[in-house]
Amino acid sequence: MIRGKKMHQPILEGLETYLSGGGDSALPREFKAHMAACQECRTEAEAMREHALLLRALRAPADVEPRAGFYGRVMDRIDSQKGNSFWSEFLEPVFARRLMASTALLLVLLSGYFLSTGHNEAVFVTEPEAVLAAGDKPVVVMAEDQLEQDQNRERVLVRLASYHE
Repeated sequence: MIRGKKMHQPILEGLETYLSGGGDSALPREFKAHMAACQECRTEAEAMREHALLLRALRAPADVEPRAGFYGRVMDRIDSQKGNSFWSEFLEPVFARRLMASTALLLVLLSGYFLSTGHNEAVFVTEPEAVLAAGDKPVVVMAEDQLEQDQNRERVLVRLASYHE
């Protein structure tokens, strides 16, 4: 369309070929004759051709395919550079064996310790009265003494509760 006017029919029929850069041999004879005769159509068609050339220059380049084996080499390189994570060590069978051996050794050591220490029935008194009375030495009360003291306390409590004047 030329500034509000329609292009002439011979130009409309050959315009696509002209804009695609097909060359003079591909253009119809009527198109060439009309371009030579009509100044307005020639100016408009040349402006359109310049725009088409500019748009072709902005077109993205054709896709370039990488050489064969490119993706395989990239994946190999990524795998070789990938560091092992902290958690991957826990999934190794060697780790499970080491964990079981360490646990068994700890169990044996703790069993030996508890069996060798024996049963000490001494109870350390931590009541404030006992600590004050003992001074610097800790008070050691045997289990039987502790039981006797508990029974004595109960008797005193019963006497106090049943006391009448």
